Amino acid sequence: MSDAVIAAIAIEHGATVVSFDRDFARFPALRWEVPSE
Repeated sequence: MSDAVIAAIAIEHGATVVSFDRDFARFPALRWEVPSE
């Protein structure tokens, strides 16, 4: 699944994405965090 699809689903459901992939920062409406931080 692409980052955009994951971001859209997470935003729609009010979820937080937990990933080492810092590319998720390009989606301003997305809540995401890096697991090691």
